[in-house]
This record gives sequence, C-alpha cells and structure tokens, in this order.
Amino acid sequence: NKYGFVETPYRRVIHEVPNAVPELVGRTILEDIVDDESCLVAKSGTLATEGIAQKIASLSRQTIRVTPFVSNQIVHLTADEEEQYSIAQANVPLNEKGEFAEERIEVKRGSRYLKEEADKVDLMDVSPKQIFSVSASLIPFLEHDDANRALMGSNMQRQAVPLLRPHVPLVATGMEKEVAKYSGQMIFAAEDGVVTSSTGSKIVIEDEKGENHTYELRKFVRTNQGTCVDQRPIVDKGERVRKGQV
Repeated sequence: NKYGFVETPYRRVIHEVPNAVPELVGRTILEDIVDDESCLVAKSGTLATEGIAQKIASLSRQTIRVTPFVSNQIVHLTADEEEQYSIAQANVPLNEKGEFAEERIEVKRGSRYLKEEADKVDLMDVSPKQIFSVSASLIPFLEHDDANRALMGSNMQRQAVPLLRPHVPLVATGMEKEVAKYSGQMIFAAEDGVVTSSTGSKIVIEDEKGENHTYELRKFVRTNQGTCVDQRPIVDKGERVRKGQV
C-alpha cells in the first residue's frame, strides 16, 4: 500500500444483498420476510424466484440475508488487519452459485485453524498458492516434499546467484515468469512502438508519435551481494513491441 506494507488479496464472502430483483433471484433467503402488515412474504430457506424477488423488492427493507456466497470483490488486507477475519482456503468446494458446498468450512483466524459454519466465513483466498512464499512456489512438486526439506530448500534459494548464460528450467512451476517480472532486473517498454536499434548496451524504440525511447542495459554491474547482473537484449531491430513487454 502507500505506506509500504505488503497486502494480501482476498475474495469477499457476501452474507447480505441489496433488496433488488437482480441481486435476489436465485439466492436462498435466510430469514423470514414480512411486509408492513406483518404478513409473511417468504420463509427462511426459500429460494428466491423472479416473482418472490419482486415481492421482496417492493418492501422498504434495504438488505436481505441470503446463503453466504463467494463474490469476485477483492479486498486487500495487511497482516494485522486479516487477523480479525475468518478466511477460507481457495480450494473449498463451491456450487454453481458460488455458495459453500459444505456446512462447516476449515478457516484461518489469526494464528488458529478452525472449523466454522458457512455463515461465519468472511473472506476466501484468491489462489491456493498464496499460502506459499515466492521461493517455495519455485519448488516443483512441493506437495510431495517432506516439510523440513521443503523449508530447507526454500531457505537455500537465498544462495542463488545470477547466471551469465541463463536457461529455462527443465521442470517449472509456472511462477518463474512472475518472479523474474517483479525482480526489478528487467526492462519493460514504456509505449507501443518499433525497435530501431538493439545492441548489447542499449535498446531504442520509436513510439507511434515518432518519439524515441532509449533503454540503457546494465552490463556486469556489481550487486550488494557481490554478484553480477548482466542484461541482454531479446528484441531485434524492426520488431514491434507492445507497452509493458519485456
């Protein structure tokens, strides 16, 4: 965030929806709904059809309690903020409406792992991978490793050094691209354009307005760890590049 703290994304679990027909249709009502004359409109457990949703929407109520479902709304929380919520894992079974398929859900609350009822779940992980660190995500078939060996392998990756002739790993996990992208050691095109010059020391790209953008390459630069970073061009003269392309 703007203060420099790392935030984790979560999907919000919805327990109440606005009293509107599109929001209610297909949802299971979790409370008895009565009109202004105390006449029952819908019992708890009723599946809201188009007709029932229209009757409920005509009432003055602002929100209606429904069976909890996982939405696509994303919230970002810091480590201290997320301790206040019950968070389900990303691989918890859901039905076609995004509702929990099981009555009791395994959740994390603070440092504890509990079994909670579905209506007490606040958030859900975005991906099953987000419980792993960046280095752990680079270990192929991590789920088959002994826990101590996985921790040791993850810790030993701090000993990794840049290669003068890097190669694509024979077995990958899919996170390699993201790690390289956010390593701070790659150059990205600022605008769409055409490469007018590509040498070992710099790349020049002419954008659609005719302006040149020059990217200086770092050649055998010493790092704080006493290793060496060497950038190489992977585009050729005349090649068209898109904004954000490596």
